[in-house]
Amino acid sequence: MDQQQPAPRFTMEELVDASGISDRTIRYYIEQGLLQHARGRGRSSYYTTEHLERLTRITDLRDRGLSLAEIRESFVPQVQESAVPSEHWERLALHPSLEIGIRSDAPDDVRMLVQRFQQLADQWFTTLETGGGFNEH
Repeated sequence: MDQQQPAPRFTMEELVDASGISDRTIRYYIEQGLLQHARGRGRSSYYTTEHLERLTRITDLRDRGLSLAEIRESFVPQVQESAVPSEHWERLALHPSLEIGIRSDAPDDVRMLVQRFQQLADQWFTTLETGGGFNEH
């Protein structure tokens, strides 16, 4: 029978021993957004191999001469401009208190659906203003 071992968990002291980085520096990296907070709370909080791997990566980048700001930036996923389509949205007021957003390049069937929403909203608000009720059938 194949049983998976639970992922290793580290106390701060164990993380210090495993990484070779002082607890003060680890806390500073957390404060600077380079390292995630421990998981859990209080005495039950713990660090994972992800924390240890991140600390190893930070040490490697520091050894290469990168500043903390450059390291932080290297951890942010880069998005290529060409990969993100330009989005333009139109705001359509269904009522003074209600709007719907529609992409400028929305297909005709979506635009027809929005027009139907607008008609239904007009009917609904007119009914409300005249004191009528609604049957939910």
